Amino acid sequence: MRHEYALPEEFAAADIADTLCQRFALQDLGAQRWVICYFDTFDWRLFNQGYVLEEHRNGSSNHLHWRCLVNGAPERVLPNARMPHFAHELPVGAFRDRLSGFTEPRALLPQVIVRTQAHTLNFENEHGKTLAQLIFETGSLADGNHSKAAPVVSRRLRLLPLRGYEESCKALTREVKRLGLQLAARDLMVDALAFSGRRPASYVVRPRVVLEPQARTDEGARQLLAAFFGVMRCNLPGVRARTDAEFLHDFRTSVRRARALLGELDGVFPKRTLERYRRDLKWLGDITGDARDLDVLVLSLDEYADMLEGPVRDAFASHCRAFVARELEQAYERLHERLASVRFERLVSSLQDFVASPVPRRTPLAHAMLPIEGFARERLRRRLRKLRKAAANAGSGEDAQGLHDARIIAKRCRYLLDAFATLLPGREVRALRRQLKLLQDQLGTHHDCYVHEQRLSTLSERMRLQDALTPAVASAIRQLRAGLQGKQRSLGREAATLLGAFAGKEMRALSKALFANL
Repeated sequence: MRHEYALPEEFAAADIADTLCQRFALQDLGAQRWVICYFDTFDWRLFNQGYVLEEHRNGSSNHLHWRCLVNGAPERVLPNARMPHFAHELPVGAFRDRLSGFTEPRALLPQVIVRTQAHTLNFENEHGKTLAQLIFETGSLADGNHSKAAPVVSRRLRLLPLRGYEESCKALTREVKRLGLQLAARDLMVDALAFSGRRPASYVVRPRVVLEPQARTDEGARQLLAAFFGVMRCNLPGVRARTDAEFLHDFRTSVRRARALLGELDGVFPKRTLERYRRDLKWLGDITGDARDLDVLVLSLDEYADMLEGPVRDAFASHCRAFVARELEQAYERLHERLASVRFERLVSSLQDFVASPVPRRTPLAHAMLPIEGFARERLRRRLRKLRKAAANAGSGEDAQGLHDARIIAKRCRYLLDAFATLLPGREVRALRRQLKLLQDQLGTHHDCYVHEQRLSTLSERMRLQDALTPAVASAIRQLRAGLQGKQRSLGREAATLLGAFAGKEMRALSKALFANL
């Protein structure tokens, strides 16, 4: 249970402390000033799992605190440490390993900074043993440079029983409540974010757009495209700054979601409009693909290194990693040039105007004014039929092109299902989404193996042309390519099994339930 009590303005901390000192043995430890910086990933992975990550600094020391959001209990404390950009950059130990499991490969970003003044009292027993700490804390919002403080955002009393002494603190807890103090409704981080006009977990890569079943299809489609475009814009600064690889991943995912929807909108928007945005969004997918493939390769290098042993592994670590890193740097340089181009700026401006413009009152387009519920169900049913056909033709998984085609169709099915989810029965949507995700993940890993095997082949040739291909490096690349080819065959067989199940009776029954009234 959280023991944090709000201190309204009419409650003076000094008066409360005096009252408690008259009844309990409290040792005054004085006041300290701290700057607390709250960190999380861009997509709030820690908050969504019920955790808060803090860096405490007061000029002479820095400590990292990882605690539970619900009850404030400490999860881990790392003294004499500063927050790095990534969790894996922390000192080796349990703190790093556990935090990496929650946050990697995302960067740890400062979310809000609070200046606090904390006055601490130790609650002791008759033997002078500390049972708990009472902390009177005042928090003010600070700017990123710590150069100024905003008005107070929180005043609270924190009661922190030491582990094993919770029972001994019940009388103190009752007295605090008797004084009229109420439990704080929210964590200090949440209060500080609210004061600055923000809320945690506000970013989602898969926006949930609630569509009215009888709304016009062109109106609902604009709502969906606006949501996808919003995710693109939200991730663009992180792509340009190369904050972490997931910004580009989420940017590309939102582009693909928009492309999947545009592919279904014949007769909803004018032909020239659709052709333009389909062409321009395909261009966006093309110009971001090289950097993304290399991002995934970099993230996979440790796994690939584990496939090697001895001097060959050392050669891979010392030469290939550096070469791939340079390739990635160059890919992002090319991408940044295109994101700074007139074509991209015109596309962003045009998309923004398009999704914000109202639909016409009347239109000759065949599907524009149809209720979106019926339109969505029919288009999704067609796509699922194509996927079942592709699944039935997948064979034993040896046909790489067939698996690739099935992957593309499965991805589009999943994106359409996500887009139209609020128009469909929830239980069937969740069941189908689980199956599509399993299938997409398996086929995606199979595709990554193919891309990386081809990339290593190209890498070997480029290193040879630059006289950087030593015999040990060449041997490492040959071993890796052989290993990836074997893994690709294994994944292909597993994917074929999943595709076979997708083409079976269970999925046909699920599809029938999903579209029962069509």
